[in-house]
This record gives sequence, structure tokens and C-alpha cells, in this order.
Amino acid sequence: MWEQLAKELEGEVYVAKINGPKCRSLQQRLHVKAYPSILYLRDGETRLYDGGARTLDHLSTYARTGWKGTKPFPFYMAPNNVFGRSVGWVYRIPSAAHEVYKDLKKGGFGDVSIIFTALAVPVAAGMFAIFMADVWVVRTTRAQGLAARRRVEARALLREQREALERMNRQHVD
Repeated sequence: MWEQLAKELEGEVYVAKINGPKCRSLQQRLHVKAYPSILYLRDGETRLYDGGARTLDHLSTYARTGWKGTKPFPFYMAPNNVFGRSVGWVYRIPSAAHEVYKDLKKGGFGDVSIIFTALAVPVAAGMFAIFMADVWVVRTTRAQGLAARRRVEARALLREQREALERMNRQHVD
């Protein structure tokens, strides 16, 4: 039926069939709770088909105009807006980590080596971030301290010069 629907709506609406158990991250991202779920994604909004009958006529009518009568998901749940796309990256992390794990296992690495590397990389990155923050704070503090000392010295010099001028004026007037 999906192939027929895709042919009928060609040029108007894209139709896709997704295997939920195979694509778990996409299933989570689309908030699919039961099979089959029919979703309509358009203009940053996602709508769930609840039109009852799942015939070719009903589905094509829904895809063309019927979607306007259904309430969209809240913005934070819609996978096709800016917020949803950024959250989509979070859903991809576990499957990407699993793929890296499988590749490393094929490459001959043991579980201990993989776990050590997985823990060492964030620790090293954190240490580097702390080092950079420390360097930045120390440099900023030193620069601020140097500038403050120069201001104090300049004020003292101005005070001395003012006092010297006042002494000269008093001697000249006397």
C-alpha cells in the first residue's frame, strides 16, 4: 500500500516506510509508541495520523489537506524543526558509539582497551579545558593587576607633579 500511496502523491508529498526496530534512534526521535504509526512532517511541525481508516483514499486525502485538521506535536517533540534536529544528534550518539565499538572489535581491540580509551579521551579533553581556562584566567588576572598597578603609579606621579607645581607657585608668589 505504501508504494501505491507514494506513486499517487509523487511530486506533492514524500512517503517513507521505516523499520522501527532496525532504526531505534529514529523511532525514539519520532516518538513512535506503536506500529504502524503514520506521521506527517511539514514546515517544522509533526502530526500523527488519527483519521481512522488506513485506506489509500483516506491516507492520500490526509496527506493533501486532512493534516490541517490534526493538532501538531509540541515544538520540543517535533523532529523536523531546529530544536528537534539538534536533539536528533543526541539520539544518534548511542548507535554511533555502538558502530565505533564494533569497528574497534573487528580491528582486534579488546573490551578493556576500548573502555580505557572511551574513558581516557573525555578525561584528557577535560584536563585540557581546565588547563586552557587556567591559562586564560591567570593571563587575564595578571593583565588586570598590571593595569591596576600602572593606574596607581600614574596617579601617584600626577599627585607628585601637582604638589611640585603647587610648591613652585607658592615660592613664586612669595
